[in-house]
Amino acid sequence: SALSPTLEPPQSLSALLSVSSDILFVQTDDPTASAADPINHTVVSALERILAAAHDLATAVSLSSSSTSPALHLAAYEQSIFELNVLSAIAEPTASFEFLEEWHVHCVNLEAELVHALSAQLVDILKQKSQLPFDHHQIVPDNLPKLLESFNNMLKTAADLDVSRLVVRLQSQQLARTVSLQAIETFVTQYELLHNAIIQSTSSDDAAIHNLLLAPETVSTLL
Repeated sequence: SALSPTLEPPQSLSALLSVSSDILFVQTDDPTASAADPINHTVVSALERILAAAHDLATAVSLSSSSTSPALHLAAYEQSIFELNVLSAIAEPTASFEFLEEWHVHCVNLEAELVHALSAQLVDILKQKSQLPFDHHQIVPDNLPKLLESFNNMLKTAADLDVSRLVVRLQSQQLARTVSLQAIETFVTQYELLHNAIIQSTSSDDAAIHNLLLAPETVSTLL
């Protein structure tokens, strides 16, 4: 199924999940039901294949260079968002079945991996947009006032550095908040390292730089 610009799971997935849930509910009437049951195993295997297919689809689309369909080209963070949306759609209907404990653990672990990856991707985006010399070897005092002023203006308008806008297509608001907070925390930590490096590489005569250099706490608040 094709990907939508909203990065929602394909509509066909809802029907499949409904059937899967019905099968699992029937199994719960059997006191001996377990994940080793052939029927349950078949259902879980199908769900695992869907997750793998979601990854393959997002990867294929992210590598698309079609100029006629720009919506079919995904950035790395959009790929992660799509996979998280599919995972949420699959994990939620199966969460109530206690005999699928291993499946639940798998979903939780995969979600953690995707959240970590998405957070790191958002940090990279923030660093690129900020245009600050996070590679400390690239710190050139003569260029710093202009870069810092531009960064400060971005923080004031919040448009280019608004993490919440980047994760708005995550269907789970809880995940969106988690990812946003992780990305901001990591970015501020790296900004603090840059802040300290700038202080060490400049002197008291560089008043323009020191006046423009925001404290990490201020950056955290503005983000």
